[in-house]
Amino acid sequence: DRVFRVRYEDLLSEPLKILKDAAEFCGLSTSDQRVQEITRSIKPSRAYSYSKSQDLLEFAKTHQNTLAKWDYHA
Repeated sequence: DRVFRVRYEDLLSEPLKILKDAAEFCGLSTSDQRVQEITRSIKPSRAYSYSKSQDLLEFAKTHQNTLAKWDYHA
């Protein structure tokens, strides 16, 4: 019934917010300190990293209709 949908790029750009929202959705209690510790391992530079790979660009092009349903655009 319930779905918590997260785009990878949103996690990279707003990790603190997304992780807090995910924990709340799952009914988990966590401290701000713990969430901040976890966000240190998240690398915002990975956003759209597929664009640096010819194979992944081809995959995105081939599956553009499916990806568009999830707000990804090749």
